[in-house]
Amino acid sequence: MTNWGIEIRDTPDRFQMTIPPVGGVAALPSTYWVAVAGWLAFAGLIVATIVMAGPDKDGDVGGVIAPFAQVAVIGVIIFWMAWYRLHRQLTIDLSDHWLSLLNRDCEPTRRWRRADLIEIKANSINGKLVIRAQGQEMRELFIGPERDMAVFVADRLRAALGRPIPAATATPPAEPGPARPPAAPLSAGQLTIGMGLATIATITLIGLAFASPTLACVLIGGGVVAAVPLGIYLGTQKKDIWV
Repeated sequence: MTNWGIEIRDTPDRFQMTIPPVGGVAALPSTYWVAVAGWLAFAGLIVATIVMAGPDKDGDVGGVIAPFAQVAVIGVIIFWMAWYRLHRQLTIDLSDHWLSLLNRDCEPTRRWRRADLIEIKANSINGKLVIRAQGQEMRELFIGPERDMAVFVADRLRAALGRPIPAATATPPAEPGPARPPAAPLSAGQLTIGMGLATIATITLIGLAFASPTLACVLIGGGVVAAVPLGIYLGTQKKDIWV
């Protein structure tokens, strides 16, 4: 074991670093607590607004459920982020030809060809580990609440990358798994159908907002919750491709 509980396994043909989960709620990054404070302030504002407005004369509870549904959705996202940081265990595996990220079951979740790696360093702004590879988007990894943890990991990885590859394994193996065929572009008919369905869904949601505000809020809240993991999976963040 070494600094911050990071476990290092260094053998002639493999170098691994296992980063443990964040050590307790107090070790969560300061940005998380800023988000919690903002969420509590928003919830307090919603409660104060409802109390000042008083009960609805028509007995419609939609005006109460809608804002509380928004508060609940934001709260679920914030607490899920904390749960992930407190339970995630990351292993960085460097072999003769691959740099891989492994989960708790030692299954690769992301990998790069060693020959394609351009830069590994600690981000001076957010303290994350930066991995840049030729022809791929830049990847940032949360290592821990202290930037020095990312600096330590980056230094050890660069040192391991600097070691010569044994001559017996100088030829890289083929990419594992079948090659994925290029995605075919959408046809005009598919685009038309997609736009039509989106228009119908929008008109339906607007109609529900007038007919049943409660049901509309439930659908909107469910859509927001579903959009969060979908957005993360599709990589809606800005991408930098290194060539």
